[in-house]
Amino acid sequence: SETIEDLGHTCYYDNENIGLIGGEQILLNPNHEVVSGKYLYYFTCRLGSQLKKYAKGLKVFRFNTNDLKCFSIALAPLQEQKQIADYLTKKITEIDKLIAEKVELITLYKEEKVATINHVVTKGLDVSVPMKDSGIEWIGEIPQHWEVKKLKNQFNLRKGLSITKDNLKDKGIACVNYGEIHSKFGFEVDIKVHKLKFVDESYLETSQKALLDTGDFVFSDTSEDIEGVGNFTYVKNEGQLFAGYHTIIVKPKYRMISRYFAYFFDSIKFRSQIRSEVKGVKVFSITQAILKNVSIIIPPYKEQIKISDFLTEKDNNITSEVCKIEKEIALLKEYKEALISEVVLGKVDVRGEVES
Repeated sequence: SETIEDLGHTCYYDNENIGLIGGEQILLNPNHEVVSGKYLYYFTCRLGSQLKKYAKGLKVFRFNTNDLKCFSIALAPLQEQKQIADYLTKKITEIDKLIAEKVELITLYKEEKVATINHVVTKGLDVSVPMKDSGIEWIGEIPQHWEVKKLKNQFNLRKGLSITKDNLKDKGIACVNYGEIHSKFGFEVDIKVHKLKFVDESYLETSQKALLDTGDFVFSDTSEDIEGVGNFTYVKNEGQLFAGYHTIIVKPKYRMISRYFAYFFDSIKFRSQIRSEVKGVKVFSITQAILKNVSIIIPPYKEQIKISDFLTEKDNNITSEVCKIEKEIALLKEYKEALISEVVLGKVDVRGEVES
């Protein structure tokens, strides 16, 4: 496994047809006169945390067949094993259905958030205002009193620090890099909250242009997939912060509400313009030239405030609901693990609960 948390996952092949397993797997072929295959599956489901003790590796973690042979199996009589397996199959199916429903609900919330952002940053909050053609295929109609300009007319663009991972330290001046934009601090970075890497203080003397101010944007200039093209973060508060490697700094020229533009930059309407211009197969590169020539929509300053406040409240409400559901999913998964463990070890008597 590439992460130690995923080590020891198991599956059960419940099919009469002949199947083949791939590499990096261990096949357990049970003696059906002694052990039920499905019971063995549920028993091995609970071994993951113990198998981590045998893990070897840094970027890829492994255990071997001899490690697995060290474990003992609690064997009930064969008929009872089948009753246990049938009971767990019924209960786990019910739990997995509940989890799937909650995952789907999270998806719907996230889709609602995306749809709301896409609509509001291009149409505004007042449905009664007259509209006009923006002249941009990706955007369509916008309120008549809004402006459309090239990004280069509203922002100055610069490169982040020309450094590598080897230049990052545990002390010094905070630095946000392209990998963190993709994985941790997309949309906004808060120097007071987020755990960032650092660079040497000497960069304050040599690389002032890579320093960020509150309200600045930092785009990743590289993405491994098309979905990540256009990923960015904006600087939420004050503090010394550098833009690191593989980044493009987008710095406002004029007074504006950066959070409104953060929502606009996060919209499909904006990203579609960038995605239509990037080139690549395994890696997609976003250049300053591409960013300079994308079109942006500019509402009046007071409307930027209203839109930003509206979307922030909507975002907070959806995030709160998603967090609640994620906690419920975590509890269901904990219950599922506990149920499997207690039933296969005989701590819960399920004989007669399900017809054998």
